Amino acid sequence: MTVTLASLVEQTGLSVLDHLERSMAIPAPGTCRWTGMVTDTNGLTLGAFEATAPVYLLHAEHGATGCAPGKYAVRRQREFEGRRARLVAD
Repeated sequence: MTVTLASLVEQTGLSVLDHLERSMAIPAPGTCRWTGMVTDTNGLTLGAFEATAPVYLLHAEHGATGCAPGKYAVRRQREFEGRRARLVAD
C-alpha cells in the first residue's frame, strides 16, 4: 500500500511545514505498535515502538522518516549550558 504525506497528515491530524511536497508517495506496508509505558533513569524517553515492516515517522519540519523493522525508543533531546540542562523543543 502506498500513501502520501497529505494522507498521513489527514490520518494523524498533525501538520507539516508548507514547503514539503504533500503529494510525495510514501510506501507504508508495515505495522507499528507504540507504548508510552517506558521509563529510563534520565527521564528522556517518551515511549517506544516496534515495527514489523518498514514504517514512517511524521515530523512537522522534516516530513516522513523511514524506520526499518525493529524496536526503537523515542527520546527527548537535552542540551547543557554550563551546569544547567534544558530540554530542546525541535
